[in-house]
Amino acid sequence: MPTDWFGAEFRFGELTIWIWNDQENKDGIRNVLVLHCDDIFAAYNDLKAKGYDITEPELKFYGDYEMKLKDADGNLLLFLS
Repeated sequence: MPTDWFGAEFRFGELTIWIWNDQENKDGIRNVLVLHCDDIFAAYNDLKAKGYDITEPELKFYGDYEMKLKDADGNLLLFLS
């Protein structure tokens, strides 16, 4: 991990949550909270219906889907399937 990054990993049985912080981020993102979704499309539909500004699930080069939601405080919620 680069020296300008720091983070933490929390494990709760099958659930793992990562929190990353990029001190040099130019996009105004303060922290990144990474969450795993079993059904990313259901999570997307639920969050979108509630009015959240969230990106559509996108298939990434590594074979999983991800979507992003930026909160009012500048934190990024990154959902992975």
